[in-house]
Amino acid sequence: KPSALNSYVLEAPHYFEPFTDQWGTWVSSNSPIKDKDGVATSVLGIDIDAGEIHNLTMSTFSFGLCFFGLFLLFVLIRLAAFNKSLLTELLDALNFKKIGKTLPISLLLALICSGAIYLYTNNLQLRRMRDKLESIAITGSLQINTEDFAALQTKEDWQRPEWNKVVTQLENIQKNNDGIVFVYLFRKGS
Repeated sequence: KPSALNSYVLEAPHYFEPFTDQWGTWVSSNSPIKDKDGVATSVLGIDIDAGEIHNLTMSTFSFGLCFFGLFLLFVLIRLAAFNKSLLTELLDALNFKKIGKTLPISLLLALICSGAIYLYTNNLQLRRMRDKLESIAITGSLQINTEDFAALQTKEDWQRPEWNKVVTQLENIQKNNDGIVFVYLFRKGS
């Protein structure tokens, strides 16, 4: 969990599986911020709402669900309005035992396959989100000036010009990357 970062500085970028805290469910990634000697002095962390992954997955499925629903609606309207004998023949065919057993099994298989495809797509979206977050964390950590961040030691340092530089860099990381909710810094021993 990201809260464990208080005691150490990561030496390599790290991705956290979705986790829940008092503010919500998040997907996070971190990347070390290294000084000019290549020593990791702090960590840049970013969080995105885990619901974003579900939203991406549903956007993939929503078109297909709408199409299938409209298709069934138009077929039912066509059967009911224009050809009563065709509707009667269809209902009679459903009364046969063979069709009566095959149709529910087919529907169950379709639901199972759809669920499996949904889970697979959700997993793909999670992996894409992981790659995106790691890229943003790595790129963002390279933008943070370690000397500016090192100059900030106490809560009174918010009046220093370095404070504005660091805050502006964090705000730019958040603004330039859709979906990022939190961008934050950890320092060794803080």
